[in-house]
Amino acid sequence: MRRAICLSLLALLLCLASAPSAAAEGGKTLEIAEVMIKNTATVRDGDGDFSDYIELVNSSGRALSTEGWHISDDSGEGWALPALSLAPGERLLLFASGKDRRAGELHTDFKLSAGEELCLSGPGASQRQVLKLPKLAADSALLCEGGESTVSRYPSPGYADYGEWQDNLSVPGPLVINEVSVSNIFGEFEELTGKNDWVEIANISDKPVQLSDYYLSDDAARPKAYRLPEFVLKPGRVYILLCCEQAYGYRPYTGFKLDDYEERLYLSGETELIDAVFLRDIPLKGSFGRIDGRNGMFFFSAPSPGQPNGGGARQLSAMPEALTPQGVYEGLDHLDVELRGEGTVYYTTDGSLPTEKSAVYSGPIRLTATGVIRAAAKQEGSLLSRPLSLSYIINEGHSLPVLSLVTDEPRSMHGLLMSGGKGKELPGSITLFDDGGGFMIGCGVSITGNDSRKLPKKSMKVKFRGVYGDDSLEYKLFDNTDITSFSSLSLRSGQDAHRLIFRQEIWQDLAIEMGESVLSQCSKFCVLYLNGEYYGLVSLKEDVTAQSYAAHRGVSKGSVDAVTVPNNMHEDFYTEVVEYCMHEDLSDSACYAELCSRLDIDSFIDWMILEGCCANTDLFINYRFYRSSELDGKWQAVLFDLDHGMLDDFRTDFRLDNYKMPEHFAFGGIMGNCSFPSDKISHTVKALFKNSEFRAKLLGRFAEVYDSLLSNESLLERIDYYYTLLEPEVARDWKRWDAQPENWHRYVALLKSVITEQDWQNYCKDCLLYYMDASPEEAAKYFG
Repeated sequence: MRRAICLSLLALLLCLASAPSAAAEGGKTLEIAEVMIKNTATVRDGDGDFSDYIELVNSSGRALSTEGWHISDDSGEGWALPALSLAPGERLLLFASGKDRRAGELHTDFKLSAGEELCLSGPGASQRQVLKLPKLAADSALLCEGGESTVSRYPSPGYADYGEWQDNLSVPGPLVINEVSVSNIFGEFEELTGKNDWVEIANISDKPVQLSDYYLSDDAARPKAYRLPEFVLKPGRVYILLCCEQAYGYRPYTGFKLDDYEERLYLSGETELIDAVFLRDIPLKGSFGRIDGRNGMFFFSAPSPGQPNGGGARQLSAMPEALTPQGVYEGLDHLDVELRGEGTVYYTTDGSLPTEKSAVYSGPIRLTATGVIRAAAKQEGSLLSRPLSLSYIINEGHSLPVLSLVTDEPRSMHGLLMSGGKGKELPGSITLFDDGGGFMIGCGVSITGNDSRKLPKKSMKVKFRGVYGDDSLEYKLFDNTDITSFSSLSLRSGQDAHRLIFRQEIWQDLAIEMGESVLSQCSKFCVLYLNGEYYGLVSLKEDVTAQSYAAHRGVSKGSVDAVTVPNNMHEDFYTEVVEYCMHEDLSDSACYAELCSRLDIDSFIDWMILEGCCANTDLFINYRFYRSSELDGKWQAVLFDLDHGMLDDFRTDFRLDNYKMPEHFAFGGIMGNCSFPSDKISHTVKALFKNSEFRAKLLGRFAEVYDSLLSNESLLERIDYYYTLLEPEVARDWKRWDAQPENWHRYVALLKSVITEQDWQNYCKDCLLYYMDASPEEAAKYFG
């Protein structure tokens, strides 16, 4: 997964690492002005290739001959420049292609790579410039002119600046890529495009063009990935293609999606590339395209599919910065927050997205309590920058890590929380403050859950997309996993929020300690602020997705199949596992072996033990199975949603002091003996019980963890850990949501008493033996 480059830090390092030396006579003569080491769609050489390049400039103030000058990627004598005369300020573009051409278009005999030293040397010993090449993002340039090195997303090969280069870019036609949207997830043009990305092709010639003679691709290695439809496009007209994998209405679609972090599009004829665009930093709900009568590309704050493009700008303004670090502050009467930015800086204090109608920053913003500030800058001739999100937690006295979530549309977010609406995503930003560490990242926010959405306190999911800034969070978030890259996270409250709170975390921790056969969510309890207002306790979790499974198993996301909502069960899982167990006799060793080739039996056994011992009664839509074609292709289990685990059945009141333990309650859920039975699971389990090899494997594994991880002492230890962790924060959370904090202590005491009085580990063992109809000999063999 890609990581976003911290440009300011990288620029500082480059300034220290690169040391352009002074030329003869105490002044600069020929120097390296710009370098690109990963050119994928910026500028083509005469052969149509996207070769890396080096730009030189005559900075001497007089005419200069290049005779006697050399350039090398290894600090040797290098490639000799042809004898050319450069006027003051004139630029010379060298393609670092390895093609070795000294006439016409210039090509060096070497290519460029990160970590190399690029050396430019003149006739005199003092005329030498050495530049260490850093790792650069695709189509980003290293600007070196004037003795300073900075990384820029706005290259200008052969020209003084990006705008001048764009003004001189022409496209031969007859077709061009006229406008592209890579973040149409909000359905701004629902009837025309749905929520699919799209590209608009324009005929800029004076003759009709048959589109099927041309191709569109997002991969330079496959220029003919999609052939345009049979359609004659008249001069000056445009044609819209959806960039998606499935049809939407009658509109033609490419069969591939666009990456909203960075993407390339190539428009080709039968033998030649006629247009290419590099897509990055496109504004949220905006687009990238051309304006009639102008060369080059523009950013647009609002798309215009099928209509003339207008109101665009060459660049986005630079994001402002905070001179007062965001964070958790204690013991202050007030905090004055200072900002700095180029152009005019606009800001808000309610979490909403700053616009040019927002307050103008003119001096420090005083905060006397916890609050959020969002700021955006507007430079002349550029679009408004991406928003800067700042959170200041003042005098709150929290003992847990603090999360601050802000949304571009606070009123819409309030509406979602009140209605429990699921599926709608709102843009925003999330920040974590965690014992001196943390992160800040743009995100999309949505409400999650099923029955829990009826409760006042909702669970939420944050999704990281390139259109919000970075397409993944790169951070060491959890202590019990090496995974550091996340495409989404869950801010979970759930149905246990005002009962035990940590019911799920107990068993997910146990699953992680049992090994890797069952994938379990890592979690971290935090205090959440939403748009500057206290929201309460949440469990920050890995989101259960194909992406998270792929990360843990070390496979690609595209190789993963998932069973995510069992009442719409993945057809392959249902036919390969569930129906097979319903119709085949698993007491037969051959049938059992066939099932083992489809289902990871070790994973299924560990999952059975965990689900059974926590007595989860709500399996109906709360189990997950995944597999990868890059592994053995077997379905593996994921432990998910245990809000109704451990003493909470819909039919029986276990709450507080009025509880009654039903007979054989443990393992009842997976056997279908609960309020919402899961017959798909119970059929599978009952069929497996008929096989002696499976029975021995299950009882052996249970005996292995019976006196250790699943012991009463182990459960009580975890209860005490979470009680100590959460106790300082519970009262404020429960009062925020009109619950009675004293009941939490009673819930904790109730759970501990049931474990000790019921002798929970033996009770679970007896329930398993009961459902297996185990013989006395079986029981004695494994448990004495």
